[in-house]
Amino acid sequence: MQMWKQSRELLKNLLILLLSASALFLMWKSNVFSVVLPEENGTSAAKSTEGVLSIHEAAQPMTAVVTGSGGLRYGAKYDPAAIGSLYTDFSADLSEALGSGSGPVQISEKSWRKLLCGKGLYLDYGCSLPLELLAEWLGVSAPWAEGRSARSILLSGAEDDTVVLSWWDGKKYTSCRSAAGWLSLSVRLESYFPNGAEFAFESAGLQDAAPYELLLENLPDLSAAAAVTEQQTAAGVLAEQFGLNLSVTGFYEESDGTLVYPGENAVFRLYSTGEIRISAPEGLHLAPADRISAFVEQVRRLLEQVRGCLGGEETLRLADFAVTETGAEVRFCCCLEGLPVTLAEGYAAWAVWDGGGITELSVLPRSYHLAEPITGILPEKQAAAAAGSQKRGSEALLTLYDSGKERAEPLWAVR
Repeated sequence: MQMWKQSRELLKNLLILLLSASALFLMWKSNVFSVVLPEENGTSAAKSTEGVLSIHEAAQPMTAVVTGSGGLRYGAKYDPAAIGSLYTDFSADLSEALGSGSGPVQISEKSWRKLLCGKGLYLDYGCSLPLELLAEWLGVSAPWAEGRSARSILLSGAEDDTVVLSWWDGKKYTSCRSAAGWLSLSVRLESYFPNGAEFAFESAGLQDAAPYELLLENLPDLSAAAAVTEQQTAAGVLAEQFGLNLSVTGFYEESDGTLVYPGENAVFRLYSTGEIRISAPEGLHLAPADRISAFVEQVRRLLEQVRGCLGGEETLRLADFAVTETGAEVRFCCCLEGLPVTLAEGYAAWAVWDGGGITELSVLPRSYHLAEPITGILPEKQAAAAAGSQKRGSEALLTLYDSGKERAEPLWAVR
């Protein structure tokens, strides 16, 4: 095993040196990063029995990594089936750790990387996720986590055979003890066969890439997607939720073609781009939302109702979250076969909360269906090297790019 590992490392390092040398040329030649994603705005219960599948999907990470004995890894990325299976195996452990966490303390980057290289479970959500919200999605209460967010989470073992819960919020690293048991989790970690997964900070020639970007030896099979806007269907679902019947409500047309439906508590705008925007200065109260986590879940459930009526193959996931002076803002994106859909402008949906109700909600009701296979995508390590060369610490993200036409194409984006 040791000889195999050394040989693999030697071949891998030689390959990375060749890929890194060509990265800048390839980036210029092929315009690999024709999309630049916005930077994250990350800042700093009772179990629900409704929509269990959706909540399970909402709580799933974008990337999952199992590190076993000897530092050998199994990683899953852009593969919803593999991530879903892995998450099913370990979500109870994460739930217990979140529900029993205590005494969080800040740790150094060196300590964080040491934990990453040791035995454990690593989950990357791709955005700053409120820990309290994640706990509620997993059916537990975590009052200690109020006001804390995580981009990625790591479960590792302590000397007393309990689970250590650590996380990175995009800026600092934090760790806390929990009452969750480590022995059972540790045994299950060994059941995953290594597939060559590694972090960028461990790979030669990728010192400028995002350090915790997971790199796999092979990309999944990729396909383009057929895309369609279904504004009228989505508008009907949203209007019903807000007590407005668009078929009988009077409307007027603005100079740019926007249709405006003024209601008693909210104003609906249907843009020619397909966007639906609802404004309610006094705040819309679909259900009690006195906490940020309750607001995010309220919006997610509403968007799931809309998505359920569109008939597409996409799933919905949290894309960005930020605390504001008066409340919070949340943004959602669609995913198809594990690839996030990147729009030419904006997000699939976003909402603003004033501390009590939703004051603004925007939805672009696009639905997606898999189309023909696509080949010729730049290998992941070359894309990572090119992203880091463009801007140190940038991450290469494989996305479905939706320009607003009838087709979305897989390509590399940098963020």
